[in-house]
Amino acid sequence: MLTAPAIGWFGITRGMWLTSLVITAGTSLLVVVLLRQARASLFAALTGQVLFLCSRPAWWSMRPLAEGAITAGVLAALLGAWWLLQGRSRPGVVLLCAALGTTALVKYSTALVLAVSLVAAAACLCLIRRNAGDGTSRGRAALLGGLSAAAAIGIIAAMKALRLPGASETLQEIFTHHFRTPPVDDPLSQLLRLNVSYWVQWASDQAAEPLFVLLLGLGCWGFLRCSPVLGVLSLAAGMVGLATAAAHPTASQGDRLWLLMWMPALLGTPLAVDLLRSRLREAGSAHPQQLDDAVKAHSVNG
Repeated sequence: MLTAPAIGWFGITRGMWLTSLVITAGTSLLVVVLLRQARASLFAALTGQVLFLCSRPAWWSMRPLAEGAITAGVLAALLGAWWLLQGRSRPGVVLLCAALGTTALVKYSTALVLAVSLVAAAACLCLIRRNAGDGTSRGRAALLGGLSAAAAIGIIAAMKALRLPGASETLQEIFTHHFRTPPVDDPLSQLLRLNVSYWVQWASDQAAEPLFVLLLGLGCWGFLRCSPVLGVLSLAAGMVGLATAAAHPTASQGDRLWLLMWMPALLGTPLAVDLLRSRLREAGSAHPQQLDDAVKAHSVNG
């Protein structure tokens, strides 16, 4: 549905490329809007956009695959959840439901895991706001959890009604090499054993090229200092990538399967950059004052 118009006008190759380009550019704008809504400076928002365009999510979004639409749908869902939590209930509810529905049309398994992750994020926010004594924000978090739970139930109902494949079929597809061999017994235990070797190799790869881990740590620090609520939402999106990789521990797919684990790094790092810039400005403004005080003290002593 997304690629058909461009393919009809420009042919298959150019049409697919143009569609991916538009989706990637639109996703980068979603990063800017979400960061600006989280009260980040324009510099930080543009930093987030550039960081996204230079990262693996943008690289995969430019491929003729579902990752571009999935990334855009997840960011739109986070923006809708943010609006909802900030009191913009109507646009937040509309955008959240539209984003989850559109993501479900592209890849219903991802939309289901995202909805469940947002339920967990809403529960965490309820606990945070309960400790802060903010009843209004707790109510908004409860509304977010209720809508996400309803979306998850709706996706499961659609899967049952349309007889769409679920987790068991996915596991059999992995271990039968796309159903070329007979079904295996106890695929869950095989999945657990495969995950052990997969994540050991993943950790080794990240140790050799630690850019993602460094950005993730910097992003978490930015969330803690600037916007814990956005941090909880971003971690919910990151958990979708983690769950996808755990369900498909296939090294040959590279970083495509755990792509959404980049979300906390992409959204948190610009906040950390904003914080570092403000501290540098404070330090720069403090030095002239200290020098002026030292000159005055020297003059008095003289």
